[in-house]
Amino acid sequence: MERILPKYTNQAIDVSMLSAAEYSFDIQKIFAALRTASLEQREKLIDRLNDTPKAMNATRDKICFMRPDSFYMRNTNLELYFGSNCNVWFIEDSCSGLEGVDWTIFAIAREPRFIQVNGTLTWEEKQELIHRQHAVYTGRDEEVIDYDLDGLTQFLANLQRSSDQDKQARALALWNFLLTYAANRSLTDFSHGQYQWFYYTRRQACFDAKWVKRLRDASWLPSRNGALYKPGEISLAELPQEFKWNDALADILSMRHSQQVTMYTLAQEIGLDPKHIEFVKNHPDAIERLIEQEYNKRHDVQPAIEDVPEQLNYAEELAKVFSRPQIRETSDLPVPAAAVANPALRRERTQEEIAMARSDDPEPAQRFTRVPHKVWEASNNNVRPFLL
Repeated sequence: MERILPKYTNQAIDVSMLSAAEYSFDIQKIFAALRTASLEQREKLIDRLNDTPKAMNATRDKICFMRPDSFYMRNTNLELYFGSNCNVWFIEDSCSGLEGVDWTIFAIAREPRFIQVNGTLTWEEKQELIHRQHAVYTGRDEEVIDYDLDGLTQFLANLQRSSDQDKQARALALWNFLLTYAANRSLTDFSHGQYQWFYYTRRQACFDAKWVKRLRDASWLPSRNGALYKPGEISLAELPQEFKWNDALADILSMRHSQQVTMYTLAQEIGLDPKHIEFVKNHPDAIERLIEQEYNKRHDVQPAIEDVPEQLNYAEELAKVFSRPQIRETSDLPVPAAAVANPALRRERTQEEIAMARSDDPEPAQRFTRVPHKVWEASNNNVRPFLL
């Protein structure tokens, strides 16, 4: 190894001039050393290889040497996902055919990588995150950590230019990648960015990652009729059969639930806005009154009038009125309080308002101000006769 690795780390050596036979010989030597080395020596060698900037050979339209963590293992799904992306590098085909080679030990990925990017938040977004922590914005030691999916911009652009068949194949490739991350819990780790700031102590709040927002806003999920929809416009039940169901992934992408799909489909069939279907579901009493009013209007039905007694003793009724006490208890029933749609959210906002009100209160030392005491002269009885 002391003769092979310096060849790829020395900047004065042009490794692109190496022959294919010499390069393959070096690769075989490296893997032979990995198979015979002890566990401790194996880990040290892997660390050195991962830090070697020219350790692996890759090809797309040309051959170059780069760090191992810059490469991908060539497969059909990755080629569908990256398409014509010229910034992506795969392990050279002749190298990937070596028997017994486990390229994953060199941080060579089989799925698109999550990459950390410098996030940007608006003033309103920062205020919302800070209020969740019941803290105050100070502007000190701010840091926004966000995550994106490698090649996602090119993927969404290629998707719109693809044929209907390729669109479904590309979307399925991305869906399967996300399922793989969901299985090993990496999806949850990278689905949120972090906003960090200092207020008495180091604080942080989470927000939706950049790649999550982009996938929510893009039309990339196909339905069974071939059209592409945003995740919020489609549900798991409407995806083609090749798309495996995953509730965690559907929640991250904010996909519609099955009940919402039924209402949306029904609204489309009868030509109504889905909001109208939701109103009918949540206000059945109002709909009953509307139906009754419309029926009475069409059939000329007059509202019922209470029967009036034929003979009325006006003198007796007048005496009853004047004999009533002037102050009476009202017979009106108390109006019940309106039901809270989301008690947990109402409770959280109330606590936030109380916390903000307390933070606006002045300090105890600022509530009172000490003023000098003024002493008035005592009255002098000898002055009164003089003035008179």
